[in-house]
Amino acid sequence: MIHGNIEFFGAVELTERLGGVQLQRIPENVRNKLNPRGRWNSQHSNGLEIRFVSSSPQIQLFLSSIEGDADVVVYCGDFLHSTHLLAPGGLCRIRVETPENFPKVKHESLNGKSFSPLVWRFVLPSCRTVFHELETFGVSVRPPKKSEKPVLTWLAYGSSITGGCGAPRVDLSYVSLAARRLGVDVVNLAMGGACHCEPELADFIAERGDWDFATFELGVNMRDTFTVGEFRDRVEYLLEAVLKKNPGKPVFLITTFLNQQDYESTESVNGQRQYKFNDILREEAAAGPENLYLLEGHELMPDFDDMSVDLIHPSASGHVKIAVRLAEKLTCFLGNI
Repeated sequence: MIHGNIEFFGAVELTERLGGVQLQRIPENVRNKLNPRGRWNSQHSNGLEIRFVSSSPQIQLFLSSIEGDADVVVYCGDFLHSTHLLAPGGLCRIRVETPENFPKVKHESLNGKSFSPLVWRFVLPSCRTVFHELETFGVSVRPPKKSEKPVLTWLAYGSSITGGCGAPRVDLSYVSLAARRLGVDVVNLAMGGACHCEPELADFIAERGDWDFATFELGVNMRDTFTVGEFRDRVEYLLEAVLKKNPGKPVFLITTFLNQQDYESTESVNGQRQYKFNDILREEAAAGPENLYLLEGHELMPDFDDMSVDLIHPSASGHVKIAVRLAEKLTCFLGNI
């Protein structure tokens, strides 16, 4: 989305809020059809980016948080610039300056795998974020050109793990790290605790045309309240909708990552459902078209000690290891896109 010569990457709506605009990953007509937690979680700006190009040596960006303390991470192209705490209760001024050492090296050395070094990228955290103003002190601003950004875009849908829970920052989630290794852009539609595969969200994913391949990490948020039959119905609807509207685009199903249910001392309903949910994903992949693939979560993260102490979310090292293995597997399938 382009607004005021700024690209709000990943945003589909800008809602007027608190004297600014709240960046939305999901449109209101879809948000209001999600489960109660999803209606709230879908408003998190997880991984959305404010992008622009300006030759101004000094830049100020004004944001506010409706709730939650988290870091906004600033990049110049692929190079980490700085991190800034975004906290509720007032306006946050993020002040940055052009990197002083960039002019001292060969320009071509700054062209990374994904972005031109001219592109300012403000990566937003998993909280409800409001944009207020960009100040470049009279110097012009423009959105990035197509040639200054990655060629391919990855859409990632899943639980809080896909959203980066357990990683120290949103740009250090397994999705962001794998995208960096692959040199692709990523639209993160993670719904922490609320990844329920609603038909309305399935239709939204199917009908948006801004992605080249997708991953669906499914099941872990549905063990508590969905029967095996209900899970199958929702997965089948999601896949039918997405594959029909996007013929030929690679879609990857990811079974549950390693968690406490794999080692529980007494078998639970959640453990039984997880086992059966994973089998459903395997069956759907086996019976689906040639552009539907299965990735085993246990292969992406095989070591139990790569988890946080809640025994559900990967630790920082877990996210790194998932990213490395996932990027390797995706590379095998993406060469022909």
